[in-house]
Amino acid sequence: MLNLSYLALKNRLSQKVAPKYVDWFMGQYLEDEEQDGGALLWDTPAVFLEFAPVQWQTMSLGVQAANISMNVHLVTDNYHSDDQRVTDTTINLFGLENLVFKSLMNWRCNLSFVPGMEALADTSADRVLMESLVRVTSETDHNARRQMVSVQGFTTRIYDYSATKEWAQVLAMLELDVIKVDQL
Repeated sequence: MLNLSYLALKNRLSQKVAPKYVDWFMGQYLEDEEQDGGALLWDTPAVFLEFAPVQWQTMSLGVQAANISMNVHLVTDNYHSDDQRVTDTTINLFGLENLVFKSLMNWRCNLSFVPGMEALADTSADRVLMESLVRVTSETDHNARRQMVSVQGFTTRIYDYSATKEWAQVLAMLELDVIKVDQL
C-alpha cells in the first residue's frame, strides 16, 4: 500500500504546495550534483517522497498496519548568493517548507484521497489509509550548490487492506464507476 500512500501524498502536496515536480525519492538531486555538476533534470521547486523500511503487523481479517517514517525532500533553485534566496517569495525555500509542513501535519488520509478512488468518499469502503502525520525532524542543507534542499521527516500509521476479501469488491466498485463515467 505504499503506492497508494505515495499517490495520496503526491496529490495532497500538488494541491497545497504546487511544486512543479513530485516523485519517489531515489537520490535524484544527489546524483545530479555528482554526474553533471548540478544541472537539474527536473523543474523546481520539486518534492521527493522517501519511505523508510516498513515492518508490517497483521491485524484481523488480513488487514496489515505499520508505523512508518518518511521524508519529504524539497528542492529549489539557488539563484542568489545573498538573503534574496530566503526573502524572494518565488524561490523561498523556507516558505515552501512551511507549506509542506502545514499541508501534512495532522493530515489524516482516507482511501478516497487517492486519485482514482474518489468514488469511495462517504461510503463504508472509505477506510483510513494513513493516520495523522506528525513531523518529527527537519533539516536544511547548508552546502553551497545550485539548489537548496530541505528534508522534513514525518511519522504515521498506515494500513494495507489488499489481502482482505472486501478489497476485491472495492476494486470492482471502482471499476464499475469508471465504466459508468465512460458511458456518459
